[in-house]
Amino acid sequence: MSDEIISIECPLCNTTHKYKLSVQRSTYLFGTTKNVRKIKRLFTCPEKNEIFESVLEMKEDDRGQIIKVNIVGVQMESGNDKQKSA
Repeated sequence: MSDEIISIECPLCNTTHKYKLSVQRSTYLFGTTKNVRKIKRLFTCPEKNEIFESVLEMKEDDRGQIIKVNIVGVQMESGNDKQKSA
């Protein structure tokens, strides 16, 4: 699994939040098509502590096909993480 950081424009407070994701990938076999995966997840707005839904578009690359995506937490401005609460 690898950790990735994404930015999402929050529909609840109109601010951009950064979230840390844990992405599990398979290994590629020769000739495998690399796709863009649409993944729907629930996120928590750190400003309002309310949940919103967002669709992520994640492009598969040489690291492998995307199998599973988990939200680890919010990436805070200081660089520290706030763990997922919902």
